[in-house]
Amino acid sequence: MERYIKQLIDELNRVAANPPTKPHIETPPHLKDDPVIAELALVPFRPIEEWTGIKMEVFPYMIDLDADQCHQVNEAIIKVYDSLNLSLVDMPEDVPPEIVYNVLTSNWDYPVQYLYSSGMDVELCTGDPDTCPWGPFCSCIIPDDQDPFWDEEMPGPADFGDEDDEEEFFGEFNGFYNDDGTKVDIDSIPVPPLCVICKLHMDDDPEENLLCFMNRNDQRNEENFECGMFEKM
Repeated sequence: MERYIKQLIDELNRVAANPPTKPHIETPPHLKDDPVIAELALVPFRPIEEWTGIKMEVFPYMIDLDADQCHQVNEAIIKVYDSLNLSLVDMPEDVPPEIVYNVLTSNWDYPVQYLYSSGMDVELCTGDPDTCPWGPFCSCIIPDDQDPFWDEEMPGPADFGDEDDEEEFFGEFNGFYNDDGTKVDIDSIPVPPLCVICKLHMDDDPEENLLCFMNRNDQRNEENFECGMFEKM
């Protein structure tokens, strides 16, 4: 196993020293003056194994490695992250190397963008104690009575405005259907990165929101999302 781990680390270091070619993107006219935004909006999401060419299957099971071997592979993987301009921003402190190894390798198929200009923050925490890969080491595993924010008022329906506004907003979608006649599940429509940084995202105007939902739904299966109404925040 020691020999195999050495070969694996050498391969990871080789990939880290030779990052993939910058993705070719066709920048639309309205984003010509902001290449970073164009990159964020148009670079596709691909699994880490696809960007690197290293298959997920090459990583041994955690139980077959000792702590030192896990630590060595972890360091090599983080170098690969760095070469892809990825930042693992939610790794808790004082996590045993075996846990880190298990999280990194089991998420090797995690889809990311290779944003060579701005980089991408990677968060593997699910926010759910039952599914969070960091387990008891994650900050999402906090009992309510120990959470300093647990007794604050959480936003509810009233935060959308008065009842008439709320009814108007949600009522707009009663007739929102796909071309095949199936009703659209609003929560299932992906939110492209371009929308997140747009002034119109979750606008107070129900009609604007509806137009955004329709545009995103129409392009939900497209590799590159485009929007003629985009306005940077």
